[in-house]
Amino acid sequence: MDIISAIASIYAFSIAFLFSRKKQKTISDKILIAWVLNFTLYFGIYFLFERSSNDISIIWMPIWSISLISHPVFLFVYALSLSKKSFAFDFKIASNFLVVILWLVSMIPFILLTTEEQYKLLYDKQSISYEMFLPMMAQHFVELFFFIRALIILIQHQNNIDQEFSYRENINLSWLKILTYLY
Repeated sequence: MDIISAIASIYAFSIAFLFSRKKQKTISDKILIAWVLNFTLYFGIYFLFERSSNDISIIWMPIWSISLISHPVFLFVYALSLSKKSFAFDFKIASNFLVVILWLVSMIPFILLTTEEQYKLLYDKQSISYEMFLPMMAQHFVELFFFIRALIILIQHQNNIDQEFSYRENINLSWLKILTYLY
């Protein structure tokens, strides 16, 4: 699995590099580049998890977790940027990423544990403690919340297209809707 993660990380970085070479980037392009770089970080750290000692894994865990919790937010913001004509990345949009900070707060009980206790909780397959339960539930809530928001944005976009245009090809974002369902 570690080789697959390394390949995915390199592939994601290559895609981000190719997108960054585009001459006139839109806000949507920049959001997509940031999201793909987030994938690079996610898979790269997962590769380190598989290849490194447990102490290093515990050190990288918060960064990997931030990358993981950011994906549904990126999905929502990217869908919003593609579907709104007057989209601007302002404080209101950026505030969606504050859930990452709230999620980190849910990680405090885990972070305060010793390295040995953290390792035991991470790899104990028998039970789940409140130190792990709270962040897991927060993560699932964030994923579901932003998944639903992204779907609502895409459905609204679909309805607007049906009312404004006689054709739907190349503007209906069906590919993003499929990606959202797959997520």
